[in-house]
Amino acid sequence: MAHDADFPPANPVSTPPQVGSDARREPRVRVSWPGRVQLPAGVVVDLRVRDISESGLGLVSELSIPGRSVLTFAMGVPDPDQPKQVIPVTGSIRTAYVILQARDFHAGAMWVDISSENRDLLRLWLRRLRR
Repeated sequence: MAHDADFPPANPVSTPPQVGSDARREPRVRVSWPGRVQLPAGVVVDLRVRDISESGLGLVSELSIPGRSVLTFAMGVPDPDQPKQVIPVTGSIRTAYVILQARDFHAGAMWVDISSENRDLLRLWLRRLRR
């Protein structure tokens, strides 16, 4: 269940100030990859990764996840050489915001911890998708 603290005090369908693309260090590219976060109580929430950049990612979920929190994260990234296969990418993220849009919760997050191998895989995809 969502708590009021998870949402900005204004209209929950508007973008919070300085969180959107204007506040980002680099542009994000659209993806649609499966992911999940583990909440502090151990509950796992399935979600979709909707966009990525070198420093962060956008998430969409049917369930609310906590804003301004560090969470364990995993996503399935297509293998660049065999796109029908998936490579698990894990790490930890810090959610910057969570807002409700229509029936889904949208979250913006920054990488806190990700292996250099996983970061290299994401950079490869970023280069391919930006073409």
